[in-house]
Amino acid sequence: MSETITNPTDSGEEVMATSVEPTTEPHIVVDTDKFIEVPEELRKLGIQGEHNIETLTWDCPRYWDEHDLSTMTIYVNFELSNGTPGMTLCKNVVVDETDENTIHFDWTIDGATLEQDGKVKISAYAEVTGEDGNVEHSWTTEINEDCFVSKGLKRRNYVPSQYPSIVTDLLT
Repeated sequence: MSETITNPTDSGEEVMATSVEPTTEPHIVVDTDKFIEVPEELRKLGIQGEHNIETLTWDCPRYWDEHDLSTMTIYVNFELSNGTPGMTLCKNVVVDETDENTIHFDWTIDGATLEQDGKVKISAYAEVTGEDGNVEHSWTTEINEDCFVSKGLKRRNYVPSQYPSIVTDLLT
């Protein structure tokens, strides 16, 4: 069962997203030109204030000029609508069971990615770091600008208003 959601962006443009069951959810795909295709159903990354509640699977070519991405550390880089950059370590990097030239990795969308409502730029990044801590090889994709975060209410410390005098007495 799916549900279609319309989300207006700051510019007034409406962006469509559809919620999908995890077992039938499509994947984000990196093509052979390093472009990222985000299915329409996955473009809404979450609601502002959420944390580690959604995991998206990426499909990606395994080899780039004889470098095996399945042996590298993979991240999703992001930039929020306010310009704040970040990166998230991807988990479960596996070679496809039916196509050894494809890998899959999981991106769990954390609270840093969902901190600011609006458009989110994303790209995938992989690296091999030597024993000395220096990056020996790195690989990245083009930037995708199709994703967004819906406006939400962030969690705040709650002070009950039912008995304000008791709360005030306790706080003072």
